[in-house]
Amino acid sequence: MTIEKKTFDFNLKGKKGIAEIIYGKGSAEEFFVSILGISFAFLVLPWIMEWKLVFFRFLFLLLMVFDVFGFYKSIIRLSLDHNNLYIRIWKTEKAFRIDDIKQIKVSCIGSGWITVTVKLESAAKHYFLNAPNFEKERHRLFLDMVDYLEKRLSAKIRIRGLKLRKGEDGPVCGIQAMIQKTGIVIEKCDPEGKVRIGNEFWTALAMEGTEIDIGEQIIVRDIKGMKLIVEKHLGEQKEDTSSERRNGKWGHPLKET
Repeated sequence: MTIEKKTFDFNLKGKKGIAEIIYGKGSAEEFFVSILGISFAFLVLPWIMEWKLVFFRFLFLLLMVFDVFGFYKSIIRLSLDHNNLYIRIWKTEKAFRIDDIKQIKVSCIGSGWITVTVKLESAAKHYFLNAPNFEKERHRLFLDMVDYLEKRLSAKIRIRGLKLRKGEDGPVCGIQAMIQKTGIVIEKCDPEGKVRIGNEFWTALAMEGTEIDIGEQIIVRDIKGMKLIVEKHLGEQKEDTSSERRNGKWGHPLKET
């Protein structure tokens, strides 16, 4: 049976020409800032030879060059048919025979940047994808893409650094994956406080009209920005956390996640 070509096009604004490439990569602002930064470093900073500034200029250029490289290697469109995987980063698509692919690795490297590595017998091709959580439509398309790849290429797909869970409408990752997870209050939620879920610490908001004491078990019901909306997890016993605090089990003061 022949499988129809499935396409995930990140040019969500339907632009044409060079605008299709810029907006399809989803990081146009970062790209232009990087170009301005490189121009500034070459036109202004070379005249300043003090060693600290020379070192700063080197790091600055390295970061800007990495941004430009990441923009160039960013995926605009990914497609999959019966025999091939297609990845477009510029004007033409690169085709990979599925039989030649040993592994496809999808990894999160923070701030919405995802790496996609296609490992072949003799080489590995590396690409980037910009799909932050706050760009809901773009992020949703990315999740749909991962879900489809898992279904079609389950033996070859590997996911790293993404907290994926299955929802009724498909997979979710990042902070959205915290919904329905349970944890413990380590700083009273009245309404805002801190909770521990596994080995991670989060700022949490108790549901409207409630407060939750230290040691109470909680369950995450919703997300507000980067804060968890929580309520008491009924049926769980209150945990004594005073000795853990005195013994420094949780280490240094909590940082915002």
